[in-house]
Amino acid sequence: VLAVFYLFRVPFVMAQPQQSVIRLMTRLAMEHGAVNLSQGFPNEPPPIDPVMSAVSALLGGTEQGAADLLERKLGECGSAELGSMTVEELLKSVQRPALDTLNQYSIPFGRPDTRAAIAEYYKRFYGIDVAPR
Repeated sequence: VLAVFYLFRVPFVMAQPQQSVIRLMTRLAMEHGAVNLSQGFPNEPPPIDPVMSAVSALLGGTEQGAADLLERKLGECGSAELGSMTVEELLKSVQRPALDTLNQYSIPFGRPDTRAAIAEYYKRFYGIDVAPR
């Protein structure tokens, strides 16, 4: 398709991304001090079991590594004071906040800190300046 545009010199203009309806309603609610019913904003932490699954998968690298990580005794990791407690037991024992403001739906264009981190990554590894806006 692009070859046809090129051959016949038909101007090809990419459409700009449009603001989502949810984002529009959120912006309007913020502007007018209204209650935003366009999307949910959970403020409680996610259940611990899916969190543990995500943590073990990210840190374990493989299914076996993830299983080993959760079952590993902290005493084996050089932490004598925690002795026979497993990593899973330690993480489940940590006091979790009653109010969780970090586990929210991202805005459609992404979190500013994540966009900045991606821009820095491209600059560092590829030498490409990317505007994180």
